[in-house]
Amino acid sequence: TGRTEVQRIDGTYHYDFLLQKYSSSGSRQWTRIWGTGNDDCGYGISVDSSKNIFICGIENQASTSSGDFCIHKRDSSGYSLWDTSWYSSYKDVLHDIDIDDQNFIYVSGLKGTSSTGYSRMFTAKCDSTGNQIWNRTTSSDTYYSYGLARDSQNNLFVSGRRTSNFIAIKYNSSGNVLWEKTSRLGSIQACNDISIDSED
Repeated sequence: TGRTEVQRIDGTYHYDFLLQKYSSSGSRQWTRIWGTGNDDCGYGISVDSSKNIFICGIENQASTSSGDFCIHKRDSSGYSLWDTSWYSSYKDVLHDIDIDDQNFIYVSGLKGTSSTGYSRMFTAKCDSTGNQIWNRTTSSDTYYSYGLARDSQNNLFVSGRRTSNFIAIKYNSSGNVLWEKTSRLGSIQACNDISIDSED
């Protein structure tokens, strides 16, 4: 998933969501392109046990919009089943998504807090139709979220950057913080993704 440039009738350009499926040998099976007519982009992707595809990212419902959180559910052929977005006054983007075996949806990203581009780390759990069950936003503008992982107990691990440090936060399945760890090796650090092994 990602984005592709599309030309409008008036000759200007915008970005639409892009989704492609490839075979195990690398042959492209299909391509799906859709969007709001403004600038949209898919960042995270996950597949459930029924081979439905979930995409998270950013979409702009209006040309004046800074960008909204969005989740799109597509069937195994890439056609839309539903989509949802959450509007705020500033730029919001979801970077990663995961689906558990009960079809709960977990997302993480950046929630805008001002027109100058400051953001806070955002994490949410949603039901199978994209309705939020809970969400958590960090208390300051120094947090940035990029990666999300889930262990066998449905604890969530979110990775990113705090000020100039690597950061990882562990939440339980109810959204309570279990721990927060930071580290620093150089001048500016960022942790772009995270994974959990079979031993949690």
